[in-house]
Formats: sequence, C-alpha cells, structure tokens
Amino acid sequence: MYRKLLPVILLALVFGAGATLPQPVHAQASPRAYAPEDLWTLGSNDQSRVISQEYREQSNGRQIPNDQLRFYLDQVRLSRWTFSKVKQDIAKSLGHSGGGWQPPPPAGSIRCESNDGRSRTCNTPWQGHSRLLKQLSSARCTQGSSWFSSPGRVTVSNGCRAEFG
Repeated sequence: MYRKLLPVILLALVFGAGATLPQPVHAQASPRAYAPEDLWTLGSNDQSRVISQEYREQSNGRQIPNDQLRFYLDQVRLSRWTFSKVKQDIAKSLGHSGGGWQPPPPAGSIRCESNDGRSRTCNTPWQGHSRLLKQLSSARCTQGSSWFSSPGRVTVSNGCRAEFG
C-alpha cells in the first residue's frame, strides 16, 4: 500500500506542503448538467437542480423563473416528462418558436388552446362574452371562425391559442 502512495508523497514534498495536486479527470466537475432520462426517480431537490442547470446552460446563465420551474416539476411528477422532453421544452420557450412553457395569463383572463387542430372549450370565471386579449399561436384566431364566445365559456379550434378576458 505504501508503494502506491510513495509517488504522491514525493510529489507533495517536491511541490511543498501547501500545494494541491491536480484532481483525477473522473473527479472533476462536468460542465453539463447530468440527469437520468427518467427524472421522476430523483428527489425534488435534485430535479430542481438539474432543470435549473439545464435552463442556465440553454439561456447563457439566466436563472429559471420560479413559475416555469414549478411547471416542469409538475410535468415530471404528474405526466412523467423525461429529461429530453424538459430540455426540448426549455429550448422552445427560449426560442419563442411556438409551444413551450408560457407565463401564466394575467389576472382576470384565461388561456384557451387548440392543440393539434382539435377544438377545445374552456370555462371562464365571468358570465359575459369574452374578447381576445393576446394571440399566442401562429395560427390565426378569428372570432366566429377559429374562436367562439358564449356566456361562461370560450371555444377555440384550428390551432388557435390565445388569452381571453
């Protein structure tokens, strides 16, 4: 055993007692976030760390917004999103290429989205008719064609995604 330590001891003597030796390659920190594909197997602190690190790397050092982190943690926990799916969604949200995480709608409004061209009806907290506040999709949102309002609900279709108030 001492024979294996002898080269280390000699190096320490040559470089001085206060010098530090370089770490082996396998002990150095990896510059990329590591995560298993099945993120749900990690504890919530590790999930947060990995998702935050991936966001930092894709956004050139920016911190992930708290509501976006909560969204990803919920998707991992409830929908079993994989690490690849989270990475892909972060890229979409940062690239503004449609899809991806979106900030929550302002108070007094709702978001209603037609995904894959399917029609969707969303309940509103108000009983009057709705108006389009902000279109989120590249597909047109045209009242009477791709979105309809009735008391207490909004219906969207043909890929229309928007915020209504």
